[in-house]
Amino acid sequence: MIATGGPAIPKLGATGFAYQLGKQFGLKIIPPRPALVPFTLPQAENLFRELAGVAAEVVAKAGKTAFREAALFTHKGLSGPAMLQVSRWISCPMPLRPGWPT
Repeated sequence: MIATGGPAIPKLGATGFAYQLGKQFGLKIIPPRPALVPFTLPQAENLFRELAGVAAEVVAKAGKTAFREAALFTHKGLSGPAMLQVSRWISCPMPLRPGWPT
């Protein structure tokens, strides 16, 4: 097993070198996917823009997985601990559906 991270932030020097190396040696590659990332929305769909800077306790769910933590409304969408945690459990694209905790 080789765990190298991913090519998520090229500005910091991240590259696809490890994936190329693994393919060269015939290793099974698990496709990378976003994790521990905020949710960004196209500007026209960002319902939260006016709430930028406000945090609230929420229940963020993806399937049967749920996190009761803070969410931070940003000028680009949603961030904060709850959103970063739940981002590990989703497949993109996935619609955001507001709802009340039960």
